[in-house]
Amino acid sequence: MNTVFSFIDGQKKTLKDYTGQWLLVNFWSVSCPPCVEEMPDLSRLHSELNNEGFNVIGIAMPFDPPDMVVQTRQHKQLSYPIAIDIKGEANNAFGKIQVIPTSFLINPDGRVARKYTGVISYDGFKKELSQQQSVYKKGS
Repeated sequence: MNTVFSFIDGQKKTLKDYTGQWLLVNFWSVSCPPCVEEMPDLSRLHSELNNEGFNVIGIAMPFDPPDMVVQTRQHKQLSYPIAIDIKGEANNAFGKIQVIPTSFLINPDGRVARKYTGVISYDGFKKELSQQQSVYKKGS
């Protein structure tokens, strides 16, 4: 999967740029109340765990107006980067997301360790990440 993420700050990255780190890729929409509800927890996870090799990327759905995406990021004061997927390339690369929010936990090797459909809670995700990291270390 060599999808290019186009962030609202102008940066472009691929999954390979996150090799060696844990990554949570979160698909969301400005018109999705559960998506907006989970943003503070995702922001907290990113802020607290970023120095430990964990990142969160939010990817707005292709139908979201870019100006609304930027406004939502500013209004929610998100600590993690937000990508705009106007052409739906990231959406297609991850299997044509139909339900939002949908998130993918990517391990340091760049493989999907877990798919989440629905809201992710801070406490639940931290526990799950710890379990996934333990399994990953045993397999390395």
